[in-house]
Amino acid sequence: MNFNNKYAKIIGISEDGIKNLEYILNYKNNKNILDTEKITINQAIDKDYAAKILDEIEIVFITYNSKEQRSCDIVKAINYMAKERRIVSIGLDVNQDEKKVEFDFNAEFVMEESNKVLICELIDMMVESVSDECTINIDLTDLKEILSKEKGLAYGYIEKDNSINKEDLVNMLFDNMVKTNEELTKKKGIVFISLGADYCKIEEALLILNEMLGNIQSKIDESCDLISTLFLDENLKDKIRMGILYN
Repeated sequence: MNFNNKYAKIIGISEDGIKNLEYILNYKNNKNILDTEKITINQAIDKDYAAKILDEIEIVFITYNSKEQRSCDIVKAINYMAKERRIVSIGLDVNQDEKKVEFDFNAEFVMEESNKVLICELIDMMVESVSDECTINIDLTDLKEILSKEKGLAYGYIEKDNSINKEDLVNMLFDNMVKTNEELTKKKGIVFISLGADYCKIEEALLILNEMLGNIQSKIDESCDLISTLFLDENLKDKIRMGILYN
């Protein structure tokens, strides 16, 4: 996957943020779908600069260390501009200690060794889900509604070949689930599905999507408004990649 027009950007702030940015970019295909900006700790940030780096961007990921006061000030300045432009803003904090600074992001994740891969996959799936290259995509408004800060978020990801049956796939997905907060509203969620060219026949893709959606719905809550995306990715070959994000 390589989007012709990059409308998603990742911004790394200070040494820790830039290091995390490099990790995310070097994960699989992420450098092909994300524009980048690196900001040093002593760099001057004004309104014009913040506006310029967000030009034509619809989703911005900002990675930083919230232990650093100067980094927090830069984050707030950029996120303020993102909010003015109604850009989906997602924070990626490398500080694993108790949170002391509140940012007005659509969503915020703490990145640590145990969830680094999962968050990199989630970034890819979120960007993919709103792109024209996605066979069945969603609107940015849907993503904003799911990234609600009312309570917590649950997210998970698996990638398996076609030897695993559908029910076991869903069980594996929930076994790998991470929650930002144990308290969830279960109001809305997205199921991200990517199918390799050899995973199934093309005419079976929608049937698989609907079956997965039904199995996942029963595990969350029947009242949860679940939407789905479908991406046909020949690079996956005989595999399915499935992710979930719900509030």
